[in-house]
Amino acid sequence: MEIITRGPDTPYEDGTMEMGASVDKILSETAAQYGLKRYYQRDGVNIHSKYMLVDAPYQDGNTYKRQKLVWVGTPNLTDEALYSSYELLAKIYETKLSYDVFRRNFSTLATQAATLQP
Repeated sequence: MEIITRGPDTPYEDGTMEMGASVDKILSETAAQYGLKRYYQRDGVNIHSKYMLVDAPYQDGNTYKRQKLVWVGTPNLTDEALYSSYELLAKIYETKLSYDVFRRNFSTLATQAATLQP
């Protein structure tokens, strides 16, 4: 598992923190438990859209089958944001080409972010 985020100590222009402590805690625990690799955006770069790539068994009805899925949109992937914000979140499934395009984009962003790590 891999993710690119802003740093947990990156403030908005008004001084409030970009990433809440609860989200950072979840990511840190996930990294420790599942080997999540985190990359951080550089200062001055803001990627607002989010996407999640799934290449694994995924429940479809009452059964699980291996699928390549793309979840893409603008809401933060937290319960609070998903249930209280009116933003776009779309599921693209059964389309290898879409998955591959998003995967290449992620690889490019991760490579760029890795060169910026302290």
